[in-house]
Amino acid sequence: MIIDVLTSLFPFKLHMTILQLEGYSYSRLMSWINNNYFKREIPVKRALKPTLKVYSIYLLSIIWLISFSLLIILWTNNLFISLLILTILISQPYLFYGLSLLVIKPVEYLLKFRIINKTKKKILSLNNLEVVGITGSYGKSSTKEILYQLLKDDFEVLRTPESYNTILGISKVVGLELNNKYRYFICEMGAFKRGEIKEICETVVPDYGLITGITEQHLERFGSTKDIVDAKFELFDSVKSANHFVFNLDSVYIENELFKRKIKKVIGYGIKPGCQVSVSKKSFSKKGSQFTITINNRNFRVFTYLFGESNIQNIAAATTMAVLLGLKPKKIVSKISKLRPVPHRCYLQYFNRTTIVDNTYSTNPLGFMAMLKTAKMVKGRKALVTPGLVELGEKSGEIHKELGKLAENIFEKIILVGKNTRTKNIFQSISKKAMVEFIEDDRITYSTKIRELEPLFDWIFLENDVTENY
Repeated sequence: MIIDVLTSLFPFKLHMTILQLEGYSYSRLMSWINNNYFKREIPVKRALKPTLKVYSIYLLSIIWLISFSLLIILWTNNLFISLLILTILISQPYLFYGLSLLVIKPVEYLLKFRIINKTKKKILSLNNLEVVGITGSYGKSSTKEILYQLLKDDFEVLRTPESYNTILGISKVVGLELNNKYRYFICEMGAFKRGEIKEICETVVPDYGLITGITEQHLERFGSTKDIVDAKFELFDSVKSANHFVFNLDSVYIENELFKRKIKKVIGYGIKPGCQVSVSKKSFSKKGSQFTITINNRNFRVFTYLFGESNIQNIAAATTMAVLLGLKPKKIVSKISKLRPVPHRCYLQYFNRTTIVDNTYSTNPLGFMAMLKTAKMVKGRKALVTPGLVELGEKSGEIHKELGKLAENIFEKIILVGKNTRTKNIFQSISKKAMVEFIEDDRITYSTKIRELEPLFDWIFLENDVTENY
């Protein structure tokens, strides 16, 4: 009881959790504070990680608090007024976090500079190593994992774990795990602004590169689609030879950028003519996916436990890179049937009659469209549970209305998680209002609703998770 009261009055942990979720961006923390000033608890799937940076911010905040306390006591010379002012200040921990970040930034920059140099030196010292960089608005982690599974029996391969795709996370992997035994290092590269992928490339010096696709994902952070394209193409600009690069040629933004740069001969995958790898004749079931994959004009009919349109695209991406790295098509095809699914990325879960398609790790406009395309192809009663898509900026309304129109003709039931501009735009575009139900945006309500749906539907598609800090 006492702890609950203190947490309500002094939300130190909550504000720190949001700050960490937002990549320690103080402006984004303040944006959250403005919209959630009185909120003292949120459901999170990623708890606060007690990192050195978190402890440093806490310590500096305590120092700031003590300093302000002494100044206030000296200034007011009144114990009651001093305690009142201090209580107000302590209830606003984000103020101290902002000051602490200002102090940390120069030190952090120097440490980062040292880490980058040390990582680059180690990469360049490994003469047998070749680095494969993977970036894009979506599918990075899944493509990385699939490529790793295709290569690992024939080569010594290290990949960045989970979603370690920032400069510090990658440097940690290089420092602790990379050594002379490895032939390939598959490095996922993420970014929220221009220059971040370039910085990663200057550190790990990629020999090969792959862009999985570009869409409006994180448009709110980048500011414009041009900045997103420029950021992703920093990987292409860092790889010495265009013959060592793979593109998703179905991506309109990639196609336009290649045309703009007058780049004609490229290695790519997709449905367009000239692709080295393409997929066709797709079908989906509760076991997985079947499709025909064409590798350098040779057709192979394959089955995979990976489910859905998005996963098939990721397989095509990884296959194209695997061929480029020297793996034979027949060997790749034999390995596709042995690929293991990645949790929360179109991951199939079975409950009596119901199959749940868990795509809750993250999603994007094209990923959502791919899910709708997949759902349309499977038989049975279907339900959709989604909070919509975040960080789409000015295009959010348009995209969500389009998704709502498409979903209406595929699902018997649509559950919208939370009442916000995203879900309201989806609801607005659906003519059959009775098929839609709003639920609270919290994990308990979300899980309870899924259990209620299980006896009623053959398929439940979970597209994106509860939205935590949004």
